[in-house]
Amino acid sequence: MRLVRFHQAQELIAAVSGGKNSLGCDVAGNIGGGVYAMLALIREGKGRVWKSATNAFLPSVIVSAHNIDCSRGPAGHYTLVEPGGKAFFLIPACVV
Repeated sequence: MRLVRFHQAQELIAAVSGGKNSLGCDVAGNIGGGVYAMLALIREGKGRVWKSATNAFLPSVIVSAHNIDCSRGPAGHYTLVEPGGKAFFLIPACVV
């Protein structure tokens, strides 16, 4: 599993363009499988989510898991939910 996480982190790092945004944060393009490294960072409380509509970081993000082992159907996913309950990002967990 460490090797899988290593490759996911490499994809995330490779997507960084070298540019910075107005907050000094690194800008990334398509992060591909790096989305799972991003998910891990958010779940561990080490990642933050910027909401462009409010021009601010979300104070918290809830990660909701749905059928992530595909035991109740052909697909499972993680959903990122902002305070107030609005889902804003879906990450596939499994597909049968």
